[in-house]
Amino acid sequence: MHKDGIAVAEYWTVLPPKAELEAKLTEIVRDAQERLARRGLPASLEPSDDD
Repeated sequence: MHKDGIAVAEYWTVLPPKAELEAKLTEIVRDAQERLARRGLPASLEPSDDD
């Protein structure tokens, strides 16, 4: 976040090659699961049976 309080997100106007996109998404999911594990929260992407 900049000092003026405005945050700028990165976005793509054209998708990268499929393999690159899959690798990036895999990395994002892995990072998120690691953060959840550090917080002691379940990191499952599977739907629960409670629904």
